[in-house]
Formats: sequence, structure tokens, C-alpha cells
Amino acid sequence: MNLTIAKNISEFKNFSQSKSKLIIYERSEPKGSVNFFKKLTKIDFSINAEISKFDAEKNIKSVLLDVFPFEIKASIFYETWINDIAYLCKIFSDILNTSTISMWLGSKRGCKRYHIDNVPQRLLVTYSGEGTEWLPDEAGDKTAYLNDEPNEKILKNYKKKQFVNEWDIAIFKGGSEGLLHRTPDSALKENSILLRLDHAGYWKNIYNNIS
Repeated sequence: MNLTIAKNISEFKNFSQSKSKLIIYERSEPKGSVNFFKKLTKIDFSINAEISKFDAEKNIKSVLLDVFPFEIKASIFYETWINDIAYLCKIFSDILNTSTISMWLGSKRGCKRYHIDNVPQRLLVTYSGEGTEWLPDEAGDKTAYLNDEPNEKILKNYKKKQFVNEWDIAIFKGGSEGLLHRTPDSALKENSILLRLDHAGYWKNIYNNIS
């Protein structure tokens, strides 16, 4: 089984023990979000930060302080958006049983090739634009992926590829039994707004390896 549709947030806690590779909690787009993100997607930005579950709102506002113009931060919806990001950071921190979380937030997405995340679990929310494209097991050729074949070889059934909807909370499993997924073509061509959360050690390991 590839997908679980959660009826409530509490189901995320048991996801690591389930056979599913992806769990989604469906949410409706809040009132006032369309005009806000229409302006936000015009800005090119990419932010990496470590967020504390105890000071999430404060941390997020701090790292975004000099990123956006006054027009964006003065919007009534800006506070709603920050609170939602903080809420998700707290949720994922609890799921991973950690006090801090690695956050990436940006308008540029570049994962063109189908891939599997090299992390146990990763949370994704697309706030604006087409959500992550993912493949059920029967639609993807994992051997082709492992052999560094192109997307045309990995995708076995075009009609069965799926997409995460805007605002839905999605958590993927990575590693050897992880889910094949990628950035959709529309988000490769135009700006969209994506939030990605990982265990706090993820980016630390990357920076240490680079160093």
C-alpha cells in the first residue's frame, strides 16, 4: 500500500510503523490565500533554517525578516501563513521526537528526476502551485531509478502518476523502501511555494560533508 489518507493529524504518529509510503492529510485552501501567494510567487527565494518547536513562530519570523518586502509582511494573511508553518514544525518535531526541525522554504523547485529521499521521513506542503508528483509502486520502475535511468525509463504508466494537492500535508518515507517522486513540470517552469521539513540532523550532515 502506497498511500494513507489521514482522517486526523494524530494518525501521523503511527506512520513510521505502517506499510504506507505516503500519508496525506487533506486541507482546504484558506480564505485570502490566493491573492497573497499571487504576490509571493513573484519573489525568488530559498531559505534553510533550524526551527525550535518551542519558539517556532519567533524563529520563522526572524529568518524571513529580510526576505520579503513590507507589502508581503503587512498582509493580513502573512501572520496566518507564519502560524501554519510554525504549527507544522511543531507537529513534525513531535513525530520525530526532536526539539528542533530543519526547514526549507522557497519559490524555486528543481527536483526534475524521479527520486527517493535519503531521509527516514520528510514533510512537504505546497502552498501555491502544483504539488509534488509521486508514483505508486505499479507506475514506477525502481530498478531503472537505481540504474540512473532517465524519467522516461522510470515512469511505467503515465496515467497512474499522482499529485499532492495544494495545502495538503504530505509525509513521505525515504530510504530503500521510499516513494518515487519529483517536482512537477509546471513547478519547474514557474515559481511555486513549497515548505519542506526534515530531521534537524539532515542539513547538518550535508554541511558537514561539504566541509
